Amino acid sequence: PRRIGRMFTDPQKRIFDRKVKGNGGVVLIDYSGSMALSEKDVLAIMEAAPGCTVACYCTNDFDRDGKINCWVLGERGRMTTLIPRSRVGNGVDHPALVWAIQQKQRQSAPVVWVTDGGVLGPGCGYTDQLAMQCIKTCLKSKVLIRNDVRDAVEVLTDLGTGKRVKQWWPNYFRMTYQRVTGTQLVQGT
Repeated sequence: PRRIGRMFTDPQKRIFDRKVKGNGGVVLIDYSGSMALSEKDVLAIMEAAPGCTVACYCTNDFDRDGKINCWVLGERGRMTTLIPRSRVGNGVDHPALVWAIQQKQRQSAPVVWVTDGGVLGPGCGYTDQLAMQCIKTCLKSKVLIRNDVRDAVEVLTDLGTGKRVKQWWPNYFRMTYQRVTGTQLVQGT
């Protein structure tokens, strides 16, 4: 027991600390209008990968310098109970991805990016140039992409049990890669 004071203040009387080993890692969630997120989602991620960092990002065309566009929702076993309201747009996909990769606790920690692949730059629509920048960053840093939180939890659970996981690429990225390089992004590599 470490938290004896909780015996009187906590309805569940949780007086013991609990340490759970895990891979850690980082889960970055595209929180634009096409994606959804709840407190239950964050909890499921943190249970699937103890010690991980969970963050979401979004912005819109009206945001100016200094406006917050990335939120850490959970880190080192603790999480917020307040999910910010989405501002509908993307606008900061690549900078958020680079930030997430830099947050890895160790070299072998996984980075999972929950996105539909509809990446946008600030004040502009989807461009092949930005999509290729994100694709190259994912390939170089071995970022695993998933379409929704449920799939991210599944991949984190598989990684925790030592299973080999396969990469999934959104349609946007596959079409862009085909247009730009003339070859296909291979699913499952």
